[in-house]
Amino acid sequence: MRRILSEPSQPELLYELSSFVQHYGNAVDHGHYVAHIKDENTGQWWRFNDKIVTKDSQSSLTKTFSSEDVYLMMYRVKDTNHIERDDNICVPSHYFEEIQTSNATYQKKYNQRKEKELSLINERTEEVRSVLSEASVQSLSQPFFWISCDWLRQWAKNVTPSAIDNTAITCSHGKVPVSKVTSMKRLSSKAWETLLEKYGGGPKLSHEDCCLDCLKEGAQNVMSADTYRDRRESFKQLAWDILDGKNEDGKYYVSRSWLLQWSIGEIPDAPSEANSNPTSDITCSHRQLLPEHATVPKRVLVPKDFWHSIYKDANSVKNDVVTFPSDSKECLVCCRNFFDMFQKKLSMSLFMGKCVKLNLNSSYFLVPTSWISKWRNYINPDVKNSDTPETLNVAINSLLCEKACGLTLITEEDWKCFCKEWDTEIQGVSAEFENMDNMNNEFGNCQVLIKTCPEVCESCIGEKESHKFHYCNEDICVIFVRGKGRREHSSKAEFNSSTNLEVSASTSLYTLKMLIWDYFGVVKENQILEKGGITIDNSDEYTTLVDLNIFAGDQIIVRDSDDELVNEKKDTQYTEEGYRGTLLTSNVSSQGRTSMQKPPNHFNVQDLSPREVLESIDQFFVEGHISQYPEFAVPSLTDHIYLKEVGHIVLLKRFMISPSSRGTKSLIHWMLHKIRSNLRANRSTTLRALYYMNTFFTSESQSTTIVDYIAAMLECTRTSLNIYAAPTGYVIGDLTFVYKNEIVDCRRVEKPIPTGVITDLRTEADYILLVEKDCILARLSDDDFHISHKCIIISSHGRPSMAVRGLVRSLKLRFQLPIFALVDFDPAGIDIMVSFEYGSKNSALYNSNLITKGIKWLGVKQGDIQLLPDGCMLEMTEKNLKAAKEMLRQPQIRENSEWVKSLMWMIKNKKKTRIDALTADNISYLANTYLPSRISEMMNEFGE
Repeated sequence: MRRILSEPSQPELLYELSSFVQHYGNAVDHGHYVAHIKDENTGQWWRFNDKIVTKDSQSSLTKTFSSEDVYLMMYRVKDTNHIERDDNICVPSHYFEEIQTSNATYQKKYNQRKEKELSLINERTEEVRSVLSEASVQSLSQPFFWISCDWLRQWAKNVTPSAIDNTAITCSHGKVPVSKVTSMKRLSSKAWETLLEKYGGGPKLSHEDCCLDCLKEGAQNVMSADTYRDRRESFKQLAWDILDGKNEDGKYYVSRSWLLQWSIGEIPDAPSEANSNPTSDITCSHRQLLPEHATVPKRVLVPKDFWHSIYKDANSVKNDVVTFPSDSKECLVCCRNFFDMFQKKLSMSLFMGKCVKLNLNSSYFLVPTSWISKWRNYINPDVKNSDTPETLNVAINSLLCEKACGLTLITEEDWKCFCKEWDTEIQGVSAEFENMDNMNNEFGNCQVLIKTCPEVCESCIGEKESHKFHYCNEDICVIFVRGKGRREHSSKAEFNSSTNLEVSASTSLYTLKMLIWDYFGVVKENQILEKGGITIDNSDEYTTLVDLNIFAGDQIIVRDSDDELVNEKKDTQYTEEGYRGTLLTSNVSSQGRTSMQKPPNHFNVQDLSPREVLESIDQFFVEGHISQYPEFAVPSLTDHIYLKEVGHIVLLKRFMISPSSRGTKSLIHWMLHKIRSNLRANRSTTLRALYYMNTFFTSESQSTTIVDYIAAMLECTRTSLNIYAAPTGYVIGDLTFVYKNEIVDCRRVEKPIPTGVITDLRTEADYILLVEKDCILARLSDDDFHISHKCIIISSHGRPSMAVRGLVRSLKLRFQLPIFALVDFDPAGIDIMVSFEYGSKNSALYNSNLITKGIKWLGVKQGDIQLLPDGCMLEMTEKNLKAAKEMLRQPQIRENSEWVKSLMWMIKNKKKTRIDALTADNISYLANTYLPSRISEMMNEFGE
């Protein structure tokens, strides 16, 4: 090459275009590629689009392509006469003769081997034809023999077949079972003898070798399965009555959580390992009954017949079931260990959080408040999975200046009990009170001096104490108590009588009440809240929690005023005979819960036209909302809650005063001007672009929040403001639509889902398939699944964006197509379906325009685990387990028993899996086997 380039006399070479690659898509990192190749002999151009090859419309390429379209071009030399050949190179004669001799020898061996193999192939072909022509059995009265389909298949394909192998179609009795009928073929006696004589093997299975023993066992198993399903179905309603407390004929104890899982689980054909331990959760290490307040899953009583049924099933799986009749005594050792704290006479007022009555002549001790909170949760049986407090030495050391974070006064008696319980002799920090007026021993208006030994740094304590006034996203424990101080398990709370609620210092009392209403079912008007025995003032619902002295880790007691009213008037109520059978005989609480109680006021945004948005913005300027800087009320975007009445998560219509009202108001002022100018010029922009337009925005989330403020105040969608997010997710299938005055065709190539307004949707698809990941959509696209099954495939790109949810909702409302979801078997996969069905907290303002009901869960499900190859199950991380447990608390999750069952299985087994596991052994299994079979079943259900 160097020689050619260095010769100036070398003639110019001519090249012509021979092929090029064309790119379709909006970005470099994704899209579709189509190759155009010219036939050198005929001059015809061909277009290669995946598996589809077509002629170009013109015999010669006259169409012009820009640099944006063409990705790669290849040329060939047009005139080869300019390329000089060097014929001066020669091979020595002895080498040349040796090469010719070797070539001749190789050619001779090749021809001989070729003739031999062709002869063998022809011989095998004739043999297969001859045997198959004699293989058919004309009548069942004629004798025949059974042969394995697998062996017959490899015999027909291989040149040198192996011996006959019928072991795959024989049962344990050495005969032919009915269950293997699809894995074998009938052969005539003549065909069988021919194969047996040439290849040997066996075993020999004739028409008389049908196994009657297997047939009887199969019939018995079917009858046993029917009997088991009928018996279990008959007890299912009884189980729900027991869980609801409606059955009083209990004779034996079982675990409540076990009974709940047994009730919501699918009914198998026979007892399984999942239902083999009805009492294991309530059995202590001494194989005795755990104290009820010491066991996490509470126990319930079941009738005698019910117990005998589940005991028989459990013993058939695992012969290790402990029986606890209703008169069983609790384990004394466990009772002694659990009540050790209370037997040491710790003050119940300290446990309940009540204030200690102070006396000038008494001694007290200082203990960190955080340690006291942990101790309360530790000994409280209603608080699940609480952490063990650190040792008392560590707690007292935290009173040093660099660690002090709030103090609690306890009595000297309580301090001695603590020291004995935690086996320590630490001196502690004592406190005494001195009356500086020296008048009496009671606290009145006198001045009091507090002395501590050793001294505690007041400035550090004050500084650290101030931190608790600014907590964010911390838990408080809420305990629901029935009646006047009587603790019972509420039927309103499906799982616990207590829960941890995540709140902040700025959370309003109204929001806290709505969270309690959501979890315990107690309407906010009937809630009586107490902390430390003191009733919390309910007069101003917009007071923040920190103003009510409710801090992180506190315990709040909730009572239902209806319960107290019923308890007080239970014996005095009577029914007027003349009004029997009418609503006039109903008590006040029942009417209040049904017809009188209205759902809380919440935002319901709508799509508005540009003219309507401009009129609303102009009205803001006219009324002076923007031009003045005094306190400016903005919507609260954190007060979201699931409302069963509307069927999705909503944003409560409540306004708050911005902590930096002047700065927030100026940013809103700027944003309104920007939106107004864009609408008038018919321009659109993205959330990210708005962030970069104003240097006063500290983060992109702040600019997004300002947009949501305006959308809430105008009660319109982001689309109405001509503001969109970055596109996520793709769509491919029988779908076309118009976006920005251009037709988007998704039938051949996957397209990114637009974030703007799309119109003129057209499709003739049979259903919609939602997939969690873009790579799964690409995999199905490569297999032409959307073409062969006439469907629309949409990837949510993880948790779906508003654009993806909006497209799915539009297709559902317009065409009423079935929608099937294919997601990972983990909490995130279920959360994706929840986002489509009920909306998400982050988009609570817009959920009413985004939710799509009736999406069917296609997979991956718990029942698919048996289809996966070994090693495809993954360990749940701590983050996964926390997410699954948090999801079980959500009421919208608890409405779907299949979601609840799957989450409980994940938590119990600590396992999860992904869609990709279905293609571990066969990359086409998902498109060719799994999806067609599962969708066919669901389409039949949809048709019904």
